[in-house]
Amino acid sequence: MDKRKERTEALVNEVRAVLSGHMIDPEAADLLARQLIELDIHYWARRLLLKLLSHKDIQRHQRIRLVQGLALATYKDASLLQVEAFDTAQALLAAEFDLQTTEDQETLGLVGALYKRRWRLDCRQCWLEQSLYYYRRGFECGVLHDAGYTAINAAYLQDLLAHIESQSHHSGVSLENAQTRRREARKIREQIISELSHNLPDTKTVEKSHYWLIVTVAEAYLGIGADQQASLLLQQVAGLKDIPDWWRKSTVEQLTHLIQVQAVDQDVETLNESTAWSAVKWLMGDAPVKAAETLFSGKVGLALSGGGFRASFYHLGVLAKLAELDMLRHIEVISCVSGGSIVGAHYYLELRRMIQFSAHEAYPMKRGLSDKEITHADYLALVDKLIIDFIDGVQKNLRMQVLANPLANLKMLFLPTYSRTEYLGELYEKHLYSRVKDNSQSDADNAAPRFIKDMIIQPPDEAAGFRPDNANWRRCNKIPQLILNATTLNTGHVWQFTATWMGESPNMINREIDKNPRLRRLYYQEAPEERYENFRLGHAVAASSCVPGLFEPIELPNLYPSNNIRLVDGGVFDNQGYASLLEQDCKVMLISDASGQLTSDEDPAGGVLGPILRSNSVMMERIRGSGYEDLHARHRSGLLKGLTYVHLTQGLDSKEIDWNKNAMDIAVGSIAEPITSYGIRRDVQQQLAKIRTDLDSFNDMEALALMNSGYHAMSEAARRIKGFQLVESVEHEWAFSQLDGVMKSKTQAGAKITAKQLDQQLKVSPMKFFKVWRLSKGLFGLAIGIAVTIVTSVSYWTIKTLIADPQMSLMSTDLIQSAITRLTEMLTLQNLVGGLLFLLLGYGVFALFGRRVGKRIMQFLKPRSVVNRVTIGLGIGLVGWIFPRLHLMLFDRIYLHIGRMRH
Repeated sequence: MDKRKERTEALVNEVRAVLSGHMIDPEAADLLARQLIELDIHYWARRLLLKLLSHKDIQRHQRIRLVQGLALATYKDASLLQVEAFDTAQALLAAEFDLQTTEDQETLGLVGALYKRRWRLDCRQCWLEQSLYYYRRGFECGVLHDAGYTAINAAYLQDLLAHIESQSHHSGVSLENAQTRRREARKIREQIISELSHNLPDTKTVEKSHYWLIVTVAEAYLGIGADQQASLLLQQVAGLKDIPDWWRKSTVEQLTHLIQVQAVDQDVETLNESTAWSAVKWLMGDAPVKAAETLFSGKVGLALSGGGFRASFYHLGVLAKLAELDMLRHIEVISCVSGGSIVGAHYYLELRRMIQFSAHEAYPMKRGLSDKEITHADYLALVDKLIIDFIDGVQKNLRMQVLANPLANLKMLFLPTYSRTEYLGELYEKHLYSRVKDNSQSDADNAAPRFIKDMIIQPPDEAAGFRPDNANWRRCNKIPQLILNATTLNTGHVWQFTATWMGESPNMINREIDKNPRLRRLYYQEAPEERYENFRLGHAVAASSCVPGLFEPIELPNLYPSNNIRLVDGGVFDNQGYASLLEQDCKVMLISDASGQLTSDEDPAGGVLGPILRSNSVMMERIRGSGYEDLHARHRSGLLKGLTYVHLTQGLDSKEIDWNKNAMDIAVGSIAEPITSYGIRRDVQQQLAKIRTDLDSFNDMEALALMNSGYHAMSEAARRIKGFQLVESVEHEWAFSQLDGVMKSKTQAGAKITAKQLDQQLKVSPMKFFKVWRLSKGLFGLAIGIAVTIVTSVSYWTIKTLIADPQMSLMSTDLIQSAITRLTEMLTLQNLVGGLLFLLLGYGVFALFGRRVGKRIMQFLKPRSVVNRVTIGLGIGLVGWIFPRLHLMLFDRIYLHIGRMRH
């Protein structure tokens, strides 16, 4: 086991013992907390310090140390709502110190760090000004006392504010202010060098304890342009062992940002070639130069929207283009919803296989690929395999498979907690994820249940206990965090599944207006029951994709006290998935949106139910539009460094309709070009935007057309990806490339089909049922024949009956009379009184046994209900599966054959 992991477990066990009642003195507790903070384990440090500070017999000097440690652990604890964590940390310090007059440098440095972290959340300049105020006061207390910590940060913030002011204003006053700030920053750095250089250790005696002193002086040299001196100092700490990843990450990020704000030219290639960056590269060790791109450009996140398999196939085209551009290696967060979760989990599994279990021809053993060994071709091959495997899995028709298994139907009957949604998740594993051969075991083992906790990626060139958030900065090929988003019906919040935890995010709740409780994240190793420790990947994906009204919610009973958690489709909360990217502080966002979009309806439904459904669609479209505007507003304001957004209606025009066709003022719409700006015929793109958002079979023609659209849309949008050295010279031969001709022109032909065949297919693709009957001439003729036969038979029976009895009334028919008699028998006084008593009994059972158990008891107190339930269940289980199975064996095969384009 890795030493860091062993040490972490030992320290956490010590904290658990203290929390359980084991006594510990304040000095030892402070040391234990500092060790946890050094390892970036702030949750347990915070809990330990809260426990200690509850004691009243702590001396003043001990209490101050503990409170400072608690404030640090609180604002860095990722399990807390960030804004509340900042306020809490500041309140802790304010309770012990007068923040306006104190000269305690550690406290001033902590408050300065709080405001600097706040600025990273929303980029409001006032937070930087507040941060500078506290750092400067710390600097004025003396450079030697805190080894230059507050001084170096004060200089950094002066340069950062100067950069902001020079970028956002053009008046002479603002430029003069910027110059004044830069002069003051230089003076502070010169003072740091003057006072701390004497304390630097000899080159041969440099130890871990000297790290922050050396990098502080190195930053001071770098800030005044003395790159050579900075390089010599950074070389000294570069070779130190046992330096935590987050120390190096924090240092490199600040030095990189300093280089940026001081540079005149912000181009990544220019910055990479600067002497200042050459000095910083010493801290990166063996990390490739390409790893610096995300340091300069920002953390990259990819969002894959909901929209059933339609969205999944569109996302595959987007992934193909990103692989071609060699952009996939930079992605650090993948946020998925519904159909995006289905394909996102599949991509992540393939990525895990490539990094952890695959090998090039030179390495026969499946030992995995190190960061240096992964090539551009590996990503292309990965997406190639993903496309083929995903199409094959989808063409098993998972929606129909749910109904076609008699054993599964019987299991749903006799196990109240087992639902179609859970079975659907197991089908994802069986038909999609089992195709990922990510170990050296037999194929039978690959069909075994997959647990989400086992999806952690452990690269072969990283130590055990690898954490992507601390190590990605030095990797050329980032290890992304996969987030599968669902919606909690209990609280209305987003529920996230990752490889290490599940639960509700603390940073996606606005406490000003949302007063519902938050269901805290559960780390799988701390689960109260084995089923939650070994939570299935398929069930997590099913929770993210179970559309309300079509599938039952995923239930998580007994996970939280007095709560029966029910999860539904993540699209109910955020169908584009961008909210989780904002939470993860992604500064560059790639959004693939293939969600169901509102289309115009010339005659919307009336009545009661129709307007409700249409209104819900309008509401979801409004939410989608608000999210789109929010992202672009963030990009314009500088909160996001990059935004690339592709969607299914990209490049299409809307038209204006006049209120009176005879009016003199005729509304003029734009004359649309026959193709979009990215080369797809507009009529084809309009049909693609209408394709069903379902989980049934998609034939080759539908799947490849959606991929082709996503690929070309991203090809155009990629021009907005800045700050990365993209590969634009590679055009891979994808499976969907054969549709280029027919999707660009009606006069061209593809490898196997004509434009007319594609158009015919896309016209029926929005249909959920009877698509094959419209495409197959034989089946269409058979359907017409059956319809004519039925109409003729009913007409013949009606006419014959009227001739025999011209006075016949509908109300006098046997069917209606039987229904009236049945209703009369039911509405007797005895039945009404019995129903009331049964209702009172039900309330009593619920009060005694609780709602969940009481519901089961009440079912068995109704013999007729039990008989009906069992009869219907057995009917579906023993007979009902025949029709879905017939569809799979006959009609589905015909549909797939008609759209077949692959060998």
